[in-house]
Amino acid sequence: MIRASEVATLLNTTVSSERIARELAPLIDIPEAAREVWAEVQEEHGNKVTAADVHEAVDRRLCPVTMRQIWLVPTPYSAARRVIGASLAA
Repeated sequence: MIRASEVATLLNTTVSSERIARELAPLIDIPEAAREVWAEVQEEHGNKVTAADVHEAVDRRLCPVTMRQIWLVPTPYSAARRVIGASLAA
């Protein structure tokens, strides 16, 4: 609850639920990023922002490269990808 109130103070606004504010908590030490993520989510979802929407936006900010992007490697490396994939499956 305390982190949620810190987030609301940081954003200079009232967040509609504690669940939504908690999703922004990982960005509390990066105030500008928290404000940008909140603005992006509000722009995309308007008044229908959910905790899941905020969670996804925070994840994109903190981890911009997904596992899918890591595995999209050029063709010369496809043999290495097969070996690595095979060793992970074993």
